[in-house]
Amino acid sequence: MRNWSNVLSAGVLASGLAGLIAGPALAAPAALTVSDQKAVGDTIMIADVNLPKNGFLVIHPSDAKGNLIEKDIGHLTLTAGDHKAVKVKLTGAIKAGDKLWAMLHEDTGTAGQYEFGMAGKSNIDMPLKENGKVVENAFKLQ
Repeated sequence: MRNWSNVLSAGVLASGLAGLIAGPALAAPAALTVSDQKAVGDTIMIADVNLPKNGFLVIHPSDAKGNLIEKDIGHLTLTAGDHKAVKVKLTGAIKAGDKLWAMLHEDTGTAGQYEFGMAGKSNIDMPLKENGKVVENAFKLQ
């Protein structure tokens, strides 16, 4: 007669060891890829966005010198994972030659609600950093 408790214990132990050896799955680092482009109406396209956790893709304008302005002119809520050809509808006037910034932000406030910079809110939905640097890329409208 077989002792099933020993067989089950051995199976649980083996699967537990396999999990320890393999380790937890590591999320890919936060990243985004964007190119200079023509807007289609009031919409731009970000080629690739990777988020290790739920967050936001935010589009910012720049000043006359090309420096990022924190003002949000378009944003999109994204789930953790890799997203291709992400379209973002922009608000406000845009024109050829404008330098825009695509930036990733965390979702740390109300889930799915972009709250960065809102009155009465601080340190919420902050820019996402990878290796100590904000994940952002500039691009020009053609």
